[in-house]
Amino acid sequence: EMAEVVKMLPGVVAATVAEYDPIIEALVMFTSEWKKPTAFIGDIVEWVQADMDRRYSAIKTLSNSILLGRYMKSHAYDIEQATGCTITRRNNTTFLRLPTSD
Repeated sequence: EMAEVVKMLPGVVAATVAEYDPIIEALVMFTSEWKKPTAFIGDIVEWVQADMDRRYSAIKTLSNSILLGRYMKSHAYDIEQATGCTITRRNNTTFLRLPTSD
């Protein structure tokens, strides 16, 4: 019984973090709307700026690729748990590998 609780704990923590962190909330929404298998930080910033409803435009971190990159680096685990994406860094470029729908 205790092992089952311990097994579920990371999911509960990730859900709680996503619920109270507007940046992770935005990244969850982004991954649900993005149709390509990868997304660069610039893609996320452009998505925020192009959003007609302006849902996340007031969040400074989402409007600046440098700030978003730093945020993604320091919150990688929470982002990966909440979105199902894998944060990858190659040639000094950070991008998300979105979960496949196989």
